[in-house]
Amino acid sequence: DLLTTIALGPLDQRATALLAGAVAEHPLDDSAQAETFRDTEGHPLFIVERGRMALAGQVGTSAMGELSRVQSVVAARLALLSDEARAAAEVAAAVGRDFQFDLLARASDLEEAALVRSLDELWQRHIVRVQADERWDFSHDRIREVAYSGIGPARRRLIHRRIAQGMELLFAGRLDEVSASLAVHFDRGGQ
Repeated sequence: DLLTTIALGPLDQRATALLAGAVAEHPLDDSAQAETFRDTEGHPLFIVERGRMALAGQVGTSAMGELSRVQSVVAARLALLSDEARAAAEVAAAVGRDFQFDLLARASDLEEAALVRSLDELWQRHIVRVQADERWDFSHDRIREVAYSGIGPARRRLIHRRIAQGMELLFAGRLDEVSASLAVHFDRGGQ
């Protein structure tokens, strides 16, 4: 009974600057505030970890093959998902930051009912969020990046091919609108 859990959504730009300044132990200038908000999208965990990395001199550097602490936390969160939800997250990550259910259904191996359950699980665990016009998106691009990095190369090619084929069907009457995306997915799908 010594712990209280508080659901905390993304912070606005001002609150992000305050938290980042507290972690850095000094106020941030306007440029650093804007960069922090852009990189973290106001997610408190990402703000704190980014600040800790800055204190350790790691911001702007990349250690080859090593996940940052934030990416490790995200990977651990994704590992807690059911196999179906993780597979749905991977396909959604290949689509991009935002996606439609219909395209996800065409590119996924899951039956519709299983896909609905998986999407609900992703939503309940705050991996994805609902947007307007029956669209979904990842609650943060780092989550999408980690989900995408978990896909093996052979499966990745298959998923991109299925996404392209699904886009051809869903946007048959207006392919010009999605031609650039279509080309990217066919290219990544080896075609």
